[in-house]
Amino acid sequence: MTSLTMVSPPTQEEVARYVEIGLEYAAAEGEARVRLLLARSMWVFAFGREGFSEEDAEVSRRAGEEAFALAETLGRDDLASAALDGVQSIEFIVGLHGLTWPVIERRLAIVERLTDPWEIGDALQTAADTALAVGRYEDASRWASEGFDRARGGPDVWRAGLAWRAIARFRLGQWDGALEDYERMEAERAVTRFGTTGYFTLTMWSCIALLHELRGERAASDRILARLDTELVGGTPTVRVIPFVARLFAHRGSDEAFARIESSASLVGREMGLGLILEAQCDVTAELGRFELADETIGDSRAFAARAQLEALPFYADRLDGRASLARGDATSAVALLASAGAGFAGIAARWEAALTRLWLGEAQLVLGEVEDARRVVSDAHEVFDELRSVRERDLARSLLDRAG
Repeated sequence: MTSLTMVSPPTQEEVARYVEIGLEYAAAEGEARVRLLLARSMWVFAFGREGFSEEDAEVSRRAGEEAFALAETLGRDDLASAALDGVQSIEFIVGLHGLTWPVIERRLAIVERLTDPWEIGDALQTAADTALAVGRYEDASRWASEGFDRARGGPDVWRAGLAWRAIARFRLGQWDGALEDYERMEAERAVTRFGTTGYFTLTMWSCIALLHELRGERAASDRILARLDTELVGGTPTVRVIPFVARLFAHRGSDEAFARIESSASLVGREMGLGLILEAQCDVTAELGRFELADETIGDSRAFAARAQLEALPFYADRLDGRASLARGDATSAVALLASAGAGFAGIAARWEAALTRLWLGEAQLVLGEVEDARRVVSDAHEVFDELRSVRERDLARSLLDRAG
């Protein structure tokens, strides 16, 4: 019987030694040098999850740009694309997703020329992932679909495209399509553990669990939660599942929602998902009526959205601000804030979020006696909830319409 010896991953110092030796002997213009520079460009992503200096970031950035320029000289579009992945990763791991957009656009400009399924899939799934974090859901759906379609002939990276498309469809209010993508992922066997339970798969599971919860399908939601918790404890811990799971527990009225958000503080790479965690924190604070926490959450959300150039997060902050104003008896401010948030969500095609915001806008308008306006916006929201089978929200809308007469 053969025994297996566990091998520890190499340390930063060990890797650095070999990269430096390689660069010392590699030809000035050749594929070997490009690949060594690629390793250096990913240094922050590989070893900087717990923090890195601006000097570290600049070394990685210069290496990525040098690799990109040399790859283009060699006519190696695949390596040029990989180099831009390294450049983007520096801001990506600290959640500054909007700042990566220029690099995303440079990488996408190469995609049409690529033939390697892995690089095609990775470039497009990374673009979709970033678009979801920023709040560009239609872009995310388009790039995820293209990544899924074009990478199908290669390794499991196409599964990331399918996962991000499922989440984009959820965000866009295309819930049946999101479930179809989830079921397709479940039906098609992965060839690696990464493909089976990678971070993108677990994130999709958390999204679909929330979808089932909103449809009143508690048993289906609980089954996915159980799978998630098993994988998170014994397999792939990832901050990305927390926003959806926290919302799920908040929808149940459980303080477990805050516990899940607080648990993110102990995860390496928490900053990578900070914008999405703040979105969820805005929702959880309002859902559980903890409006004494609203001002701090709103301030943190607006500040980080500005720093990271996130487009959706300000709308979550405005919605929380509006609901907090309503809870404090300031219906006039609530109407203004909720109208602004609702228009923002509608502008990024987030149908369920826009409808939810209109629901609370209608509540504030009823307080002010603006009955016709309330009836109109709540009726619009009711149509969306009815179409999506969002059970509790549909019932709340029906109740408000009854009050409006």
